[in-house]
Amino acid sequence: MTSIPPELGALSRLTKLYLSHNKLTSVPPELGTLSSRLTKLYLHKNKLTSVPRELGALSSLAQLYISHNKLTSIPPELGGLSSLTKLYLSHNQLTSVPRELGTLSNLTQLYLSYNLLASVPREFDRLSKLNRLYLETNRLTWFPRRIALMPSMEFLYLRHNPLCYPPPQSINTPLTYMREHKDTVTRSGRLENAWRGIPTDVCFKE
Repeated sequence: MTSIPPELGALSRLTKLYLSHNKLTSVPPELGTLSSRLTKLYLHKNKLTSVPRELGALSSLAQLYISHNKLTSIPPELGGLSSLTKLYLSHNQLTSVPRELGTLSNLTQLYLSYNLLASVPREFDRLSKLNRLYLETNRLTWFPRRIALMPSMEFLYLRHNPLCYPPPQSINTPLTYMREHKDTVTRSGRLENAWRGIPTDVCFKE
């Protein structure tokens, strides 16, 4: 399938929409008028180069899958998805993400691996429920310390980035490297004191 009809936006009782594994290059803005019951939208593994800003109006959407496309940017209006808990944006061509994503107050998991990101918005430290952040295989040279110190953060994936500060392996860090994932970071019982000894934004380098 290479396109979808705009009339799809008139499905008033839809709760889940599966459009993955096709050859879509775009989706109609009418998807933003889908039922307020829509909780899951699957758009991964297509050929999308953009998504319409109207998707930000899907007030009940809890999970949005847009991984494995050709996105170079995403609209800031997605920051209006107040019910969103999981956002999948891995395996695209994103060079940045809008700071408005920092307003997703219910977000628990954010997948941004395998993109072209050189930085992440500092506003991510407002994501008070975020516990998993996937950023491996990007172009990050630094990472905001405030995000690493978020009380909710449990897993922070940073491997395969040109990060600028060697990992502090001789101190009691709040985030400890797991052996099975060399640069996967996970929270341990020792909390903030060690990070306070690092005066700048936390950054690592392999």
